[in-house]
Amino acid sequence: MKIAVNLARLIGFAALLNLSAGIASGTPAAKSGSVGSAPESRPPKCAHVAATLRERLESIVEASIDGRPARAAPAARRVHAYWDRHRQALGAPAEAESLMHTVDAAVTSGKPREAARSAVLLSEASLAWCDASLGIKDHLSCLDLVGQAAWLRAKGLDTPWPNEADKSASAVTVALRARARGGLADSLQASIAAAMKIPVAAGANAGDRITAIELLDLVDVMEKALR
Repeated sequence: MKIAVNLARLIGFAALLNLSAGIASGTPAAKSGSVGSAPESRPPKCAHVAATLRERLESIVEASIDGRPARAAPAARRVHAYWDRHRQALGAPAEAESLMHTVDAAVTSGKPREAARSAVLLSEASLAWCDASLGIKDHLSCLDLVGQAAWLRAKGLDTPWPNEADKSASAVTVALRARARGGLADSLQASIAAAMKIPVAAGANAGDRITAIELLDLVDVMEKALR
């Protein structure tokens, strides 16, 4: 009997310690017999979703630049699937939905370059969807869009330059110089200046397309330098 009483006291003392620990940590003590539920998964942040969307839209543009237009259709399907899953996380205006349909329509009509143009426009628009200032990765993405637009312009598609092009070039230049990569910063300034002189001309010489591709390659190098 005495053993039973002592055991009961020990059990009660352990329960009290458990309760005290819960109060101290701000977490309620677990109820006897209850099963702890897994924490709710948080939805992706707007900036992360927008950046991922831009990466997927880029694959549509790359299909034309790489000379593999057949890849545009499956790339567009992946983009739309991602859009359908995550559009609620974006503060995208109605125009964004219209651009997405334009991408689909161009691919369906067998016009991969038109789809690429719409993909660039949608990517550029996404830079303004989230209530946050652009980070260095966003600025690099913007410079990539300059290269994509330059290539499309050299192919005769009237593709406007991103609104943030100058600001992004300045931000990345500052970041490169802060990493003691002055030579790369100088290359960026020269490459951006050359790319943004490319006119809209279907019969443009191959040099314009090469200039655009050089900027795209340079952005890849800068991404690695600024990791």
